[in-house]
Amino acid sequence: MSELLKKVQKAIDDHQLIQPGDGLVIAVSGGPDSMALLHLLVVLRPDWDLRLQVVHINHGLRGEEAEREAAFVEEISHQWSVPAKICRVNVYQQAQAWKCSIQEAGRRVRYQLLDEAALKHGCQGIAVAHHAQDQAETILENILRGSGPNGLGAMYYRRGKIIRPLLNITRTEIEAYLEANRIPFCLDPSNLKPVYLRNRIRLELLPHLEEKYNPNLIQSLNRMAEIMREENDLLDSLTQEAVTRCRIFDLFPEQNGGEGIRLKSGQETVVLLISSLLAEPKALQRRLVRQVLEEMVGNLREFTYQHIESILELAVNPVGGRKVYIPGNLQGRREKKWLIIEPRLVRRKKER
Repeated sequence: MSELLKKVQKAIDDHQLIQPGDGLVIAVSGGPDSMALLHLLVVLRPDWDLRLQVVHINHGLRGEEAEREAAFVEEISHQWSVPAKICRVNVYQQAQAWKCSIQEAGRRVRYQLLDEAALKHGCQGIAVAHHAQDQAETILENILRGSGPNGLGAMYYRRGKIIRPLLNITRTEIEAYLEANRIPFCLDPSNLKPVYLRNRIRLELLPHLEEKYNPNLIQSLNRMAEIMREENDLLDSLTQEAVTRCRIFDLFPEQNGGEGIRLKSGQETVVLLISSLLAEPKALQRRLVRQVLEEMVGNLREFTYQHIESILELAVNPVGGRKVYIPGNLQGRREKKWLIIEPRLVRRKKER
């Protein structure tokens, strides 16, 4: 057993990424990282009795070159006795429809298609090929954007169905594994162009920091992320307890001496008791609001530090009637002693 395979096996055991008999969807672009991941899981397949399903996504951005990569993935998957599904989408059109960047649209489409494949084939996990350098790049990108502890924790080995068996593997180790096992792969030339922020971090910032400041930067950043993830898990638990203390359900005017507000559960509306919220430490107040918003919207990608602070300002400011509008078609408002986060009301034009 190769040293890399031993490290992957240890990561699987330590983080309980796979159980015997599991079905796994494997995201395979055809690049070096995903081809190494595919080969490793094929090697592990007999011992774990795994059911493997490759999914390759053509984003419709690179014409014939992308079609050649799709054909390559399909052929190699056939050679290794793994069924493959080739998905073709127009990410540019999706980006326009969703009013987001091409990169964000591509990310959303990828995980949507991977989720659909896992559901269709009854798979327990979705394996992606993020490795230690990807983790370091993610951390640097989050630092540049002013992220808090969650951003510094970056990617988890497991999040829901998503598993990352290579997260502690370096690119050098992956390249050596590919060469030793004569594994073919494709190279996407767009990854070598310093056009997007992520590419500039990979091609310019990270090498500069390694050369001038810390040759072991990737390992250092990954170690920091591991510490932050463990601390974030603790903070998430404390935040959930704070949500329980602060959140009010089904509060009506006849309660509390007529001071209630008429809201029904199931409206996707969150009501927080302001006195309880302000009694929490400031750090928990922010995390509480973030958790509530994530539950309401499904993610926090569109929310900034300013959005969170504007919601908390409503709790501090005793003036009622003010509203703040935030992403996810939501609004925050203060009414008496309650802080309310709810869907934004859209007034219909009067019919003539």
